[in-house]
Amino acid sequence: MDQFYYDNLHHRVSLTSEMGHRDKAEFDYRASAVQAYHLEWIRDTVAQYDVDGVELDFTRNCVCFPDPNREECAPVMTEFVRKVREALDAAGTRRGKRLLLAATTPYSLYRTRLEGVDLPAMARLGLLDLLCLSTPFVVDFDRDVADTRLKVPGVPIYVGCDRNLPGWPLTRPVPMQAYRALAMNAYRQGADGVYLYNVMHWTIRLDEMPDDLKRFGGNSMAVHDANLMGELGALETLEGKDKLYLMSRHAPMPDKPLGSLPVIVPA
Repeated sequence: MDQFYYDNLHHRVSLTSEMGHRDKAEFDYRASAVQAYHLEWIRDTVAQYDVDGVELDFTRNCVCFPDPNREECAPVMTEFVRKVREALDAAGTRRGKRLLLAATTPYSLYRTRLEGVDLPAMARLGLLDLLCLSTPFVVDFDRDVADTRLKVPGVPIYVGCDRNLPGWPLTRPVPMQAYRALAMNAYRQGADGVYLYNVMHWTIRLDEMPDDLKRFGGNSMAVHDANLMGELGALETLEGKDKLYLMSRHAPMPDKPLGSLPVIVPA
């Protein structure tokens, strides 16, 4: 951590015994110092490097405001993203091109809103150029692309996931067959693309899975599969290949109230 973290310990989302959890150590975006710090990073980056844009990753660690009533802080985050958009527009004007602003979100739009991130509002204000529906830490196929497109019109929608199958602490790397199924499911719903996070270091090949991985899970024994990146770009390259579709059993959450089997499988 750099010096800013230690100088601003009072600007974290929790100052209690909960600090043992890393999501409680995140910065509270209601603090002007926190916003200024991240804006400066963005301005420096786009000034020094010929980037195409900036991604705001809301999936690490999914906390931007303290409890309770995080959803009431949504205007604060929307205003921060507006400032990011202004910084990118200023840099883009100097370079003669538009710098893109992408957002990667965990959960559904509804759950993200409860965390104080109002993505439909950002889209209506013209702040976003790309939205990725991702997950925090595990693979999850439950992404409603059609509904999202209605609520964030005009914004390309990507679908992604993280590196693990559910089962903490014995999480297992995602098999390449599951990535194929995720991509097929996304494209058939009309997604504009697939977003891969940690995939090339965490993919396993079921036909070469070590015995230790079968018994104990673990993340360090994955076998790199160089062909996977060439398969996930279109329906045509996915047709006819083995796929593994997953239905995850979740703990109760606002957007998944069942919390257990049976699960509802969309048609």
